[in-house]
Amino acid sequence: MRTVPCSMPNHVTFRILFKRYISAHLVTEAINTFDRLEEFNLKDGTSYCNLIDALCEFKHVIEAQELCFRKNMEENNAMDARNKTKIYNMILRGWFKMEWWSKCREFWEEMDRKGVYKDLYSHSIYMDILCKSGKPWKAVKLYKEMKTKGIKLDVVAYNTVIRAVAQEILWLFDRMIESGVWPRMDTYVMLMRKFGRWGFLRPVFVVWKKMEEHACSPDEFAYKH
Repeated sequence: MRTVPCSMPNHVTFRILFKRYISAHLVTEAINTFDRLEEFNLKDGTSYCNLIDALCEFKHVIEAQELCFRKNMEENNAMDARNKTKIYNMILRGWFKMEWWSKCREFWEEMDRKGVYKDLYSHSIYMDILCKSGKPWKAVKLYKEMKTKGIKLDVVAYNTVIRAVAQEILWLFDRMIESGVWPRMDTYVMLMRKFGRWGFLRPVFVVWKKMEEHACSPDEFAYKH
C-alpha cells in the first residue's frame, strides 16, 4: 500500500479500519494498528481521536478510558485543549450509550477536577444523560448554568432542554396528584396544549390517559384544544 502513491492510506482509511476491528471486538488489533501508524506518518491527534471514538461507539468505554490514561493523554503533545475536550466528550458519550449513570456523573466531575474545558457538546451530552437517568430538573438547572456562562446553544441543546422541561412538568403533575390536589379540566387542557405546541405527542397521550383514569370526562373544550 505504501509503494503505490494512489493507494496511500489516510485518516479515513484507518478510521474505517478501527471501526471494523472494534465492531468485531478486536480491540487489541485496533490498538496495535494505531501504534503502527508512524509508518504512514499518521500517528497523531486525529488518529487518536478516531480510535477513541470507535471504542466508545461500540461500547468499549472501559478500554478507551484505560488507553487514555495509560498513554498519559494529559502529557501527549498531540492532545491540545480542543482535542482533549473532544476525547473527554467521546468517553462521556460512551458511558451514556452504556446507560451507566454513576460513571457518567463521576466522569463529568472528573472533567472539572482535571480542568478539562467543557464546550457546548459536553453540556448537551450531560443534559441528555440527566434526562434519560430521570433527573430532568437537573438538566434544566444545567441549562441555566450554560446561559450564565454565556454558552450559545444550538438546536440540539434546545431540544434537550425542552424535553427536560416536558419531563419535569409530568413529574410535577404526578407530585400534585400524590399530594391530594386533583387537577381540573383546564389543567389537563393546558398541559395537552403546551405539549402539542412543542410537538411532544407522547406526553399528550400520557395526560389524556391520566384524565380518563381520574374519571375526568373530556368536554368539547378539551377536544378542540
